[in-house]
Amino acid sequence: MAKKDSDETAAATRTRTPIVGIGASAGGIHALMSFFDAIPAEIGATFVVIVHLAPDMRSELHHVLQARSKLSVTQVQGKSELKPNCIYVIPPGQAPGADAPPRMPPPSDPPATEPPPTEGGGAGATTSGAGSPTGGASAP
Repeated sequence: MAKKDSDETAAATRTRTPIVGIGASAGGIHALMSFFDAIPAEIGATFVVIVHLAPDMRSELHHVLQARSKLSVTQVQGKSELKPNCIYVIPPGQAPGADAPPRMPPPSDPPATEPPPTEGGGAGATTSGAGSPTGGASAP
């Protein structure tokens, strides 16, 4: 019976975990560092970060964010099961939804034909190193 209770608790957590997508240009890395430095360890959300870098560029962003964050940070390699209180960094040259996108584990109760529950919601943000909504471009 304990296994069933544990499975139900895990399924309930997955269906209520907000996923926050954050996109940034290379100039937005300082903003990401400041943001994750301020996020508490038990925020209860999952963060997926993608930074616009050349596809052949090696990225150390996951190490940089791990040094500043209280959350666990992983650079996505292959399929990844998203967990709360974690940051997933999409490497250069890979887009979410490509060959190996991050994924939430399926809830155990609903049939496969139903869309996953969305109680947890989600959010998205884009940062720019220029500090303006236009990304540094001058307004007409």
